[in-house]
Amino acid sequence: MNTEQEYTREELAQMLTESAHRLWRQFKAAGNKLLYDWGGYDLIDKSARLAAKYPFVALSAVLGFLVIFLPFLVLMAFGLSTMAITFTGFMLLEGTLLTIASILLFGCLGAILLVFLFFGILMLAGYFGFVHIYDLYNNSNDRSALRQFLRRERTQGESLH
Repeated sequence: MNTEQEYTREELAQMLTESAHRLWRQFKAAGNKLLYDWGGYDLIDKSARLAAKYPFVALSAVLGFLVIFLPFLVLMAFGLSTMAITFTGFMLLEGTLLTIASILLFGCLGAILLVFLFFGILMLAGYFGFVHIYDLYNNSNDRSALRQFLRRERTQGESLH
């Protein structure tokens, strides 16, 4: 090292690498301590056992997590790339990336909304179909009280005229 505080590029790169490595070790040690003290390792172990015991539930949970957070992860990726492009000075590309990111975000959220609406309408139609079939086979008149009330109202309305 130079004593005059003038460093070469290699020395600066080496100091930066050593500092980053030291910071990473400190971060890992703090994370391990927190996980150990607060029971994070036990939670991870229980989660792994449950995932091994119920693989379809674990797969469904992972897919649900991806469906929920994928649009936001895409937006974050575009935001970070926009930030990098902004710092380098390409302003025209920033607007283009923001436009593409917003289109992708609203497209993903719209697709999720359409899927929820489709399955909601499908389940509603299935429910009403099941109730109708159940009423036909069971010969139950659960709606007879409503029909009698409507007939009574109609006959009372006709008798008033």
